[in-house]
Amino acid sequence: MVNAQLELLRLSLQNEYSHVVFLSGSDYPIKTAKYIHAYITESEKKEFIKLLDMRDSPEHYLKQVTLKWFNEPILQINGKFTKIADKILRKFLTSLRLKNNWDSRFIPYFGSQWIAITGNCGHYILDFYEKNPTYHEANKFSFSPDEHYFHSIIGNSPYLENTDGVTTYVGRGTWRLANLHVIDPTLAKWYTLQDWEEIVNSQKLFVRKVRTLDGENLLDKIDQELLNP
Repeated sequence: MVNAQLELLRLSLQNEYSHVVFLSGSDYPIKTAKYIHAYITESEKKEFIKLLDMRDSPEHYLKQVTLKWFNEPILQINGKFTKIADKILRKFLTSLRLKNNWDSRFIPYFGSQWIAITGNCGHYILDFYEKNPTYHEANKFSFSPDEHYFHSIIGNSPYLENTDGVTTYVGRGTWRLANLHVIDPTLAKWYTLQDWEEIVNSQKLFVRKVRTLDGENLLDKIDQELLNP
């Protein structure tokens, strides 16, 4: 996921944009394009990213970078039994709680991967990636790197002062660090028409997650009443 985001960032920055916004196919706008454009561009230097110091949660978040997590396939998977063997092997290696090669001088920050950053910040991230291969390597064995890769770079950079600062830790939950999205605490919920009041009363720009399977009526209502009133 991080490699895909880096490539998207690289392609986006071939043009001059105020900000680069990370979205997925499960996101849907709940404000007009004009409103979203004004909301983001009026904050010319703002980095729309919430950060949590992972050291404030040594029993959970900090372990995601200081220990090795084998989430990517190790064996060349070409059949059902190989897939099962690979899964068992990765589970065993993770259980060994091996130390990850994370530089303790580099503060790890955590947050939602759905962020909006300025072009200058994006160039800084790409430059950091090119000059610090050991950082990229350490993240290969971290847990959910898409939720701390960019955050840690920004949190240890001059661009930290253009964010809202470091969030006080009050408990687990990526939803607490949502930047531009309405997100359910479970992170797995698909929004439907039953959630209309929550959406229409939100000041966020997007809702996550939605799909046509059970949210077609919701999407139609958003189109008619929020995007094209």
